Amino acid sequence: MAAIAEGLWRAVRACPNAIPLVLTRRGVGLPTLAPAVAPLRALARGGRSGRDLLVAFRVVSRFAQAELAGPLSAVRGAGLAA
Repeated sequence: MAAIAEGLWRAVRACPNAIPLVLTRRGVGLPTLAPAVAPLRALARGGRSGRDLLVAFRVVSRFAQAELAGPLSAVRGAGLAA
């Protein structure tokens, strides 16, 4: 999960103008669904299924949205900013 999250974080942060689009638009094409499928697979490999998988995915997704909005990355400092 950490590698997936960091990869997505770096990709979106490389083009900050994309952040509002990522947060407000829904993608329906296969390329736009891939970032959602990767965490689902990782959570499923961790033993989650059904409702537990859905809840875990929503928690991870909301955390990612909050991170893209900015405050946690500013608090952490240089952690992922390099």
